[in-house]
Amino acid sequence: MMSDKLVLYGAGRYGVFAALVLSAAGNTPCCFCDKEHQDSIEPITGLPIISLQMLKSDYPDSEIVVTAFRQKIIDEIYADLKATGIDKNRISQFYSLHDAVMQNPELINYISRHGESDSVTLLGSVLRDQLEIQGDVLKLKDLYFPYDKSFPTLFAELGITLLTYLSGLPYTRKNVGMVDCVNISHAYILEDANCPMTINRNDVVIDAGAWYGDFSLLAAKVFGAKVYAFEPSIANHEKLLKTIALNGCGDKIFAIKSGLGSCAAHLRFDNNPVHSDGSKISDKGNELITVTTVDDFVAENKLGCVDFIKSDIEGFEREMIKGAAKTLRELAPKLSLCTYHFPEDPTLLRILIGKANPAYKFEQRQNMLFAWVEKR
Repeated sequence: MMSDKLVLYGAGRYGVFAALVLSAAGNTPCCFCDKEHQDSIEPITGLPIISLQMLKSDYPDSEIVVTAFRQKIIDEIYADLKATGIDKNRISQFYSLHDAVMQNPELINYISRHGESDSVTLLGSVLRDQLEIQGDVLKLKDLYFPYDKSFPTLFAELGITLLTYLSGLPYTRKNVGMVDCVNISHAYILEDANCPMTINRNDVVIDAGAWYGDFSLLAAKVFGAKVYAFEPSIANHEKLLKTIALNGCGDKIFAIKSGLGSCAAHLRFDNNPVHSDGSKISDKGNELITVTTVDDFVAENKLGCVDFIKSDIEGFEREMIKGAAKTLRELAPKLSLCTYHFPEDPTLLRILIGKANPAYKFEQRQNMLFAWVEKR
């Protein structure tokens, strides 16, 4: 329901994100207040944007929630509100990274290394009361991950898909698009009639580039799918196994220590010790890995269906698709593919997918290509 007592100060990206989270919790704001965009409608939420003067005259009893996250801007907003004569007791602040840090000191390690980027701040805002660190285990809501103080980028790399889940938001185009526009990793799922990129209970999912198992865990534990998680890196595969064990998902997530490509092979793999999520197949790699194909894996394991393939394999998507031609033609899984590694990926991947199965439809998002075949 909409509250005529709640006004959000700040109609920028963080303000819109705050409006979506509050609305999902049943407390929809009545409007935004913003000095730069007043007397207009915010297009994502459809809420009006009013001036500071109108806030004072027309909303004398409202609660004002400041949605900025840079301290300098927050200070300026409080100064403007004070100069307008608005009682400071009416003013509060949306969940901030500062709040999360005060409750979870381990986040200080992350901030000291990476600063307060948009992605960290938004993730911090939804971690409030949902994050707990116990030794080498990180708990986010009801999901558990292995945690290493020396590798704090886990906080930033968990991605939009998991962030949306933590926020309590449905995976609608509006919500996912809002978080997507803040450049927080990748949105692998979308609930939309015109682009049905969803995972259903008992679906069979292939996770190419499973890393620590963040997407695999979401697919299995939240959506109830059966997941084959491919992760060729020794270090990441060990973390993936730990994620599976921590969450009791051994009957739902099956870790495959292999890459996916256009043919069976043994290839060099560059295992990045600083950003393990960016490890990739490379001639200069320091590790030798096994690579198989989607088609061979499906045949060898006698899979009667594959419903969803997610891939973030550092530009090797094109090779994976070449090795999945039969699966795409006969089983037509939904495809959620990262396209930010090479500029030609959005076009080339469409060509390869269309060659395997001309029935596929496509939608290109900021960093992702969605592909699906309409069900008859």
